[in-house]
Amino acid sequence: TSTLSISLSITNIHTLNLFDNDTITDNSVSQLTNIYTLILIHNNTIIDNSVSLLTNIHTLNLNSHSTITDNSVSQLTNIHTLELFDNSTITDNSLSLLTNIHTFSLSNNETVTNNSLSLLTNIHNLILQYNDTITTTHFHFSQTSTLSISLSITNIHTLNLEYNEKITDNSISLLTNIHTFNLSDNNTITDDSVSLLTNIHTLNL
Repeated sequence: TSTLSISLSITNIHTLNLFDNDTITDNSVSQLTNIYTLILIHNNTIIDNSVSLLTNIHTLNLNSHSTITDNSVSQLTNIHTLELFDNSTITDNSLSLLTNIHTFSLSNNETVTNNSLSLLTNIHNLILQYNDTITTTHFHFSQTSTLSISLSITNIHTLNLEYNEKITDNSISLLTNIHTFNLSDNNTITDDSVSLLTNIHTLNL
């Protein structure tokens, strides 16, 4: 009862950080249908039952989180920003439905592949630090099967390839409209592609 009364009193809350929190439960979070940002890093008490109801959410952080699954994320078709650092429960099955997503973090993520990312044609910011599952075929023009994929990604604004060894020059050379590019500790991208990014605004080497 006390938990329910707390949740009802803050139903218009903008941002809720439940990092490593094990006292707030699904019963309360399910009331926050107008929440803007929810942070669930290292949180294992919030599950699909509540998250599936947050269809108006803007930003969801599931970094190092293991209890939220595709069942709920697939319902968040209007989500703007999704963070899945070190997350192993969210897969292509749900992400392929998030076609309106703007910002997507897949750092150290091994469950999301090219199959879903290729469908996210409205993506603006993409973070692929320490990511070994997203490959250059996602961007590459040379293979007929990936032509539509490459066309969808060439308007990307911000790309982070820090410590990434899978994306190569062949794909980067196509991103002529890129604004911000992070290549810190990246040994696969060379002058051959970067020299073609004549409209770039910010470059981190």
